[in-house]
Amino acid sequence: MRAYLQQLRQETGLRLCEKVFDPQNDKPSKWWTCFVKRQFMNKSLSGPGQ
Repeated sequence: MRAYLQQLRQETGLRLCEKVFDPQNDKPSKWWTCFVKRQFMNKSLSGPGQ
């Protein structure tokens, strides 16, 4: 079960990066980056103190 959850977390991170960053110019998508400041389950995409 632990290995499954680890693989799920890795796959989710990879797929999220594919959606957030445009593969043609490697710039972040403005639509997805609007969620950086929002929190979900006490987690945020921005670094601590930002």
